[in-house]
Amino acid sequence: MDSIRSLVRVGNSLYISLPKNWTKSLGLDKGSKVELIVREDNVLEVIPISKKVLLPKKISIVYDKMFRHKMMAAYLAGYEVVEVEVPSGASHRVIEEIEDMLRLLVGVEVVEESERKIVLQCFTRDDYDIVQVLGMMDRITRSMYTNAIKCLFNRDVKGLEFIIERDNRVDRLYFLSVRLIRSLIRNPMIPSERKVILMDLRLLARDLEEIGDLSEEMAREILFTIRRGVRITPSEEIQDISQEISDLQSSIMTTLLRSTRPRTDIFERIKGLKYRIRLQMKRLSSLHTPNVLSDIMHLLEDIVDRVEDISDLII
Repeated sequence: MDSIRSLVRVGNSLYISLPKNWTKSLGLDKGSKVELIVREDNVLEVIPISKKVLLPKKISIVYDKMFRHKMMAAYLAGYEVVEVEVPSGASHRVIEEIEDMLRLLVGVEVVEESERKIVLQCFTRDDYDIVQVLGMMDRITRSMYTNAIKCLFNRDVKGLEFIIERDNRVDRLYFLSVRLIRSLIRNPMIPSERKVILMDLRLLARDLEEIGDLSEEMAREILFTIRRGVRITPSEEIQDISQEISDLQSSIMTTLLRSTRPRTDIFERIKGLKYRIRLQMKRLSSLHTPNVLSDIMHLLEDIVDRVEDISDLII
């Protein structure tokens, strides 16, 4: 919709006409209100002020080998209704696969079911706050790796099983956050500067999801060790390191999500944590301790790398 238009002087003011296709697509007419935003680069944005947001409503997909991929893509793209065309005699198999996927997709329910068609609808609330969703991901992931260390020394099998299950919750929140972010980016009423921030939040969601995966891997490793009957001597240093990582992650997340002034020592703390982890690895290697402790330190090092990636988003 590129076009060059001339400014028209009316009295002491300059005016410009708006593209007809643009105004029509947004339902704008005489009397409609728009917001004018002057960006730092002196580009003028015209943002329609309206409660009506044109987002995708319905899509039909055929059940085949790519079904899971197509279903996930439809959810992340923001479709409200997904019609699944079912091959003859395959309804039972399709239902089983859909039920498995619904554990990861917030707000999606089966609303119609027959031999040849299954209809799913997303009842995601309009008032979901992306900042709150990311804040929840942060709190859950921090509790996962810190509690995994505690469960190791307490030999808490149930606690570890709970941590492993919590990763499903992180995955659900991750997919929900991507859906919300993509819907907001497509919203014509969102200024471009806000959309740049949303792209950063998309990266943030990915890093938090990866921290959840690393924490789940840690819990599984510890659980396997305990079930083998291996005895582990408690280490206050490893627990202190995991808690320091959690405190650092919390501080960085607060800076990002609340737009507060970053602590000046954040990057020094990251360096200090990496040094402590390397030092602990050398110590464990010299003591010939069980492999699980070395594996835990490597996973904590990977988590610190993700926290450092998150800190890079701080301006």
